[in-house]
Amino acid sequence: MSQLSLTEGNVRRALSRFAIPFLGASLLQFLYGAVDLIVVGQFADQAGIAAVSTGSQGMQAVTNFIIGLSTGGTVLVGQYLGARRGEDVNRAIGTLFSLFALIAVVLAAAFALSTNTIVALMQVPAAAAPARQYLFICACGLVFITGYNMVSGVLRGLGDSKRPMYFVLVASIINIVGDLLLVGVFGLGAAGAALATVAAQGVSLALALAVLRRRDFP
Repeated sequence: MSQLSLTEGNVRRALSRFAIPFLGASLLQFLYGAVDLIVVGQFADQAGIAAVSTGSQGMQAVTNFIIGLSTGGTVLVGQYLGARRGEDVNRAIGTLFSLFALIAVVLAAAFALSTNTIVALMQVPAAAAPARQYLFICACGLVFITGYNMVSGVLRGLGDSKRPMYFVLVASIINIVGDLLLVGVFGLGAAGAALATVAAQGVSLALALAVLRRRDFP
C-alpha cells in the first residue's frame, strides 16, 4: 500500500498529495444528499423532495461532527507513526475502534428514537411527512458513516489519503445506481433514497475495513 511521508522530501508537494484526496473524499460525502435530492426530484412528488431536502440537512450536520472527530484520530495516529512508536500506533487504533463503536451506537440510537422530535424542531410541514422515514433510515446507517470515517482517519494517519477517497467514489456510484433503482424503478421515494445511501455507506465501511485488515492491524 502506498504510504506518504510528510516528514521527508518536498513538504509542499507532500502536503498537496495528501490534502487533495482528503478534500475530494469530503466533497463526495457532501454530495450524497445532493444526489438523493436530484433523483427524487426527477421521480417523486414535492413531499419527497421536501423530505430529502430537510433530512439531508440534519444528516450533514452529524456527518460534519463525525469527520471532525476522525480528524483528531488522524493526528494521533500520525504523531505516533512519525515518532516510530509502533505499539502506540496499534494501541491508538484499538482505542479509536472502541470509542467510535460507542459513538456510532449512541448516535444511531439517539437519532432513530428522536426522529419525530427532530422533525418537529425543524418545523417540517405536514406535506413533508416522508422526512421522518428518511431521517429514521439514515439514522440507522450512522453506524456505517461513523465506522467509515474512523477507518479513513486511521488510514490517513498512516499516510494514505487516496484510498478513503476511492471508497467514497465507489459508494457514490452505488448510491446513484441505488437511487435510480429504488426511486426511479420501484417508486419508493425518499425512503428509497435513504436506503440507497445507507447501502452505499455500508460498502464504504466494508472496503475501508478490508484495506486496514491487509495492513495487519487487528
